[in-house]
Amino acid sequence: MRISDYLTRDRIALDLDAGPKTAVLGGLVSMLAASLGLPDREPLLAEVLRRESIMSTGIGDGIAIPHAAADGIAGPAIAIGIARGGIDFESVDGKPVHVIFLLVGSRDAPGLQLKALARIARLTREPGFIASLAAAETPEAALALIAAEDARAEEITPPPELKR
Repeated sequence: MRISDYLTRDRIALDLDAGPKTAVLGGLVSMLAASLGLPDREPLLAEVLRRESIMSTGIGDGIAIPHAAADGIAGPAIAIGIARGGIDFESVDGKPVHVIFLLVGSRDAPGLQLKALARIARLTREPGFIASLAAAETPEAALALIAAEDARAEEITPPPELKR
């Protein structure tokens, strides 16, 4: 699975203002909803906030991966927000979040959303990746970085018939 297949330059915000977590998530949902052509962002935002109320998706090390499944979404879609000043996301390590990967998927394809979530989590653990992403100066540079990491991951992943 390639994260870059579910991301476009208009879904990357490089200068998020620090603010309340709900406001930041609202901005990312608005950006994603506009990119997807959704007529109303509110149902999607409600699902993202509902999931966030269960437990923070701030996974530590300055990273958050809010996610939700919703009606009207054809498949996984990703938005990325960079908050250089940091956001209080109630992360598991108590530190501010600087990189947010918002993942939304279809209620009809939960398996595909879980694969995307796992791929994002692995991507964030690559040495130097998050620092490079946070330093990207344009959405195109961020997208190119993600595409390069996707390609590198494919090169080192054995084909399914060779996995044990």
